[in-house]
Amino acid sequence: MVNFDVSNLRRMTKMLAPAADFDSYFTFYYDETNNIRKFYVRKIDFNSYFNSNFVLGGLVYQRSSPNIKLLFDRLNLQKNITEVKLKHIA
Repeated sequence: MVNFDVSNLRRMTKMLAPAADFDSYFTFYYDETNNIRKFYVRKIDFNSYFNSNFVLGGLVYQRSSPNIKLLFDRLNLQKNITEVKLKHIA
């Protein structure tokens, strides 16, 4: 694991947005949808359509991670599933 000192960046950002809450503790769960990762130009077309929508969606939980075992149990997911994806529930 690599640690970065972000204290100067944090201090400057707090000065730019004094009303923002920089001291609360949150846990973020997010997922990228339709992220093609790399876009290629080929001779006659592209490797992806321009009408594909990239979406970053997710949930935020205040404080540390909640116990999600009950949620996983109610979704009847396989035991080896470690993250919930749309393809697992829809």
